[in-house]
Amino acid sequence: MEKAGTGIKRITESCKKNNNKVSFGFSDAFLVTINTNIKEDVTENVKEDVTETRSDLILALIRNNKKFTTSEIGQKINISRRTVAREIDALNLHYS
Repeated sequence: MEKAGTGIKRITESCKKNNNKVSFGFSDAFLVTINTNIKEDVTENVKEDVTETRSDLILALIRNNKKFTTSEIGQKINISRRTVAREIDALNLHYS
């Protein structure tokens, strides 16, 4: 618990510096809630970054083993076979 005490202090100080509200809860678990002051919608950027990274992973796997199935690729990067198929379709459209 010694480390938790210093961690709480660092989190609190960082949140104050960035004008974020923070609260802590204790029960049988430890809960930290940080309310951000960022107003912009970052969902689209996150989707693009995740998709780009996922596409890169899929391409790397295919380059490494051209006989991978969509199911095998999905298992390796923890996504569904159908998501792999959609990503491959999108890559074909984008790079055709």
